[in-house]
Amino acid sequence: MSSSGDGGAPRPHRFTAAMRMHGRRIFAATYAAKVRGRSGPLLVFGRPNASPLTRLGLSVSRRVGGSVERHRVKRLLREAFRTIRPDLPAGYDLLVVVHPHEFLAVESYRDHLRHAAAQIDRRWRQRPPDAPDAAS
Repeated sequence: MSSSGDGGAPRPHRFTAAMRMHGRRIFAATYAAKVRGRSGPLLVFGRPNASPLTRLGLSVSRRVGGSVERHRVKRLLREAFRTIRPDLPAGYDLLVVVHPHEFLAVESYRDHLRHAAAQIDRRWRQRPPDAPDAAS
């Protein structure tokens, strides 16, 4: 029996390590792709990856607030991503840059992430077929 009291039942919307962007090179490549979507206080850079998973990276500067505030925004964004991940376009690296703002409810962050991801997907689909593939 698991210590969480759930009987070891699988959690369908887990946020695993495979869903996180790791490493300076991946972050830099996502910025360098120069495909972005903006929604509310979120500027989201995105590029296709070589995986069917959509991965999340977060960049929250000190301008957003102190350590407690920055970590709160990160927790809210991870929760929003975790719950809408099945609705997002598959196979993208999404790097979320958070601008200073008043804290929002997790539902608002969900809407902003969904809107920005749709913008990114639309822009990648509109690229000419001879454009270099950023997934490499």
